[in-house]
Order: sequence, then C-alpha cells, then structure tokens
Amino acid sequence: MKGIFILIMIMSLLSCKQDPAHQLVQENEIRLVKPRLKATNKIVDSTVILTAELKLDETKIYFTENGEEPTEGSLLYQSPIVISGASTYRFKAFHPSWKASETAEIRFVQKGYSVDSIIWLQPLNNQYAGQGTRTLVNHVKATNNYLNKEWLGFDAPAGLICTFEKDTEISSIDIGYLNHPGAWIFPPAKISIDVSYDGIDFQKKSDETLPVTEKAIGPSMSTYHIDLNEKVLAVRLRFENVQNIPEWHDGAGNGAWLFMDEIIFNK
Repeated sequence: MKGIFILIMIMSLLSCKQDPAHQLVQENEIRLVKPRLKATNKIVDSTVILTAELKLDETKIYFTENGEEPTEGSLLYQSPIVISGASTYRFKAFHPSWKASETAEIRFVQKGYSVDSIIWLQPLNNQYAGQGTRTLVNHVKATNNYLNKEWLGFDAPAGLICTFEKDTEISSIDIGYLNHPGAWIFPPAKISIDVSYDGIDFQKKSDETLPVTEKAIGPSMSTYHIDLNEKVLAVRLRFENVQNIPEWHDGAGNGAWLFMDEIIFNK
C-alpha cells in the first residue's frame, strides 16, 4: 500500500508540472504597464525635457513624434527628449515574452500671449480654486488628476475677462477641460467667447453648445479650439456646466462639475 501511495503522489506532481509551451502562453498573455512619462512642462516656451521610464529587464520603449501608433519599427527611446514646439508624442513598451503595453500619450502646446489682467465674473469655488485667479493663464498645464492644483472646478456657470497690455493679434484660442464622468466631471455644456477692441464694449465671436458625454470613460483631457484672427484688447469667456447628468450615469438628473485647464491665446 505504501508503494502505491508514493506512486500516486509522484504521478500527481508530474501532472501539475507545466510544460514550457503552456508557460510561454501564460507569459504572452501578460501585458506590460504603460511607460511613465514626465515632462518639465506641457506648454513650450523655449524647450521642455521629456523622459519615459519602465524599469523591467529586456523591455524596450519605442515612440513616435507625430501622434502615430508606435511599433518596434519606430524610434527607440534611449535618453531624455528635448521638445521645442507643439507636438504629440506616443510611447509603447515591448518585451520578448509579454504583450506590448497600451500607448502612453503626451501633447505639447506652444506658449501663447501672456494676459495682463483677469476679472472673474463670479467668485471661484473654494473647494477647487487651483492656484487662484490666474490659474487658467499661468502657462502651466494640469494632469488628468482632478486634484491637481492646475484645475479650476465649477458646479455652476462661470466666466472671466482676460485683458492684454495692448492690442494683440490672436490667431486662435485653446481652452483645456477635463472629462471624468466617474467623478461627476463632464465637459462644458456651452462655451461663449466675446471680444473687445477697446476693453469696454464686447462683440460676440462664438457661442457653441458641446455634446454631452454618452458613456462612462476614464479621465481624459480635451481642448476646445476656436480660430479668432482678431486684433483685440480683451476677451470674455463664459462656460456652462452640464445641468442634468444623462440617464446612464449614477448621478442622473443632478448637475455636473466642470473642470477647466489652461486657456492659451495663440500667436
């Protein structure tokens, strides 16, 4: 009986041992994490330094400079990258035994005109007041974490007037905002832009209603762009938050938060 018991145990151990082919299949089903990207800023004045990192033996990181999807035929990341202008970089990690990572993306924009003065049309929300009244024009981009101090959060319509030191030829305006339905943060429901040639009277330039997010997605940063091509002394911007969160959301019927990022007045 003792011999039979030992034989059964040996057969059981052998049956549990994985063959190399099965082990390789399991390895190939593991996906690498995305490379970690760090930039000294996302708004380019003269130069910005960008680094990518994923500490794992045999892993290689490839990237593109034009927004295209990286492959193993793309540029190999080997050292920090000097960014000198508006661009979109995408990175992906590859390993001989594991699945390639998802793509990590970072977008750089060119620094625009500096704003001389800011007039808010209502007080900032104390809970999400960012860096204060000049948060949206301080030439620093936020991250996709709504707790980052470069965001201003609003639970009601908001507006501000940006005045320049002198008549300024503005080609276009880029307005950053956050989309994070899981945190009850939705894109603006409406953005209105008026311009002034004397700093007193304003004329309507744009009054656009944006589509409401139709499904739950992870946090993402977006930009509203409008061509201006006007020589102005001041610009008035007004934003409206979503007043009724759509039915698919747990907060259906309630008002949404609106989180605004940098406003860039392009040269």
